[in-house]
Amino acid sequence: MGGIDIGFEQTKRFKTIYANEIDKYPVKTYELNSKLKVDNRSICDIQPNEIPDFDVALAGFPCTRIIKNTVFSLMFLQDHQLVSNALINLLKSLKV
Repeated sequence: MGGIDIGFEQTKRFKTIYANEIDKYPVKTYELNSKLKVDNRSICDIQPNEIPDFDVALAGFPCTRIIKNTVFSLMFLQDHQLVSNALINLLKSLKV
């Protein structure tokens, strides 16, 4: 989290006004290197009215991992799809 934000901010034309991440470890690192407080909830729990107005949305989909256990792999892919769909639906509702 935050890598693409830095690239945009380095142009001096963009400023990050909202960040979301469910994993506490990237949140800690991001907050150590930024003044922005990260929304540490699942993207599935965020309502459109909770996101400030913005001009450009930067969003990364969940990283996929190499998984050998078939049952766990199917559960992971279902969760991955759920988060991806939640992000897409949230952006659609914001009319981005």
